[in-house]
Amino acid sequence: MKIKYFLILSLLLIAGCRQPFMPTIEDYESSLVVDGMISNEPGPYTIRLSKSRPLGEDSIQPYTGCNVTLYENTGNSETLTETDEGVYQTAADGIQGKVGNAYRITIETPDGETYTSDFNQIRRPTGIDTVYGEIEKHKLNTWPEGLPGVQFYIDTKTAPHDSTYLLWKLSETYEYTADFMISAVYQDYEIQPFKPDSLYRCWHTQPIKDIQVSQTTGLTHPRLKRYPLNFVGTNNKKLTNRYSLLVKQYSINREAYEFWNSIQEQIAEESFFFSRQP
Repeated sequence: MKIKYFLILSLLLIAGCRQPFMPTIEDYESSLVVDGMISNEPGPYTIRLSKSRPLGEDSIQPYTGCNVTLYENTGNSETLTETDEGVYQTAADGIQGKVGNAYRITIETPDGETYTSDFNQIRRPTGIDTVYGEIEKHKLNTWPEGLPGVQFYIDTKTAPHDSTYLLWKLSETYEYTADFMISAVYQDYEIQPFKPDSLYRCWHTQPIKDIQVSQTTGLTHPRLKRYPLNFVGTNNKKLTNRYSLLVKQYSINREAYEFWNSIQEQIAEESFFFSRQP
């Protein structure tokens, strides 16, 4: 009996030592956050400007009133229009990104600060060969025996260069239904029949926020096979009826790849709180 009491006490002590920790940060300096992309897809192109927030504040603070200009190495330039708070766009008939041309942006803030990026060239794109899904089980903390689902993979076509850096942006669309049919509604102090039930079946489209980057450097043949994209588990309604995955593949430069790859590695680390920022 003494051994049993000792084991139970030990478990209680271990479970009770986990407490939330919020560090005290006295000095905080807000930084400019720039989110945007230009490609050879038709415009308009969007640049989102915001200010970084202190730890514990998850709301986005848009940076308004800035002067944002997009430059092309051919001499063309265009000033973006602020269509919403912190959202700046080119015109529909404005600058069109072209493979081989280079672009940069200049940001002038109301505080008198000026930020200028380097010229970055739009690289020749690498084609997508196949996107496919396979039924798998993924072990998670809440599913030690494996969560059934569909793992999506991508095979690329041969890249134009031995060292090619790729970024994927994903969005999903799925059909789902309500748990019950609506047969009647209470309206005007009486129960009235409700047919047909237009609220029973719905479609939902949303971007997948996972960071997906890879490279062909060091490969015998500059082509990726069975690169894992997103995993869709059966712990929700996404696979109940119909599911579709839209994949956009971008060729990026080495600096952009190293930035996104460092964030991808940081998120994957178990000691995320103590990892270094990219």
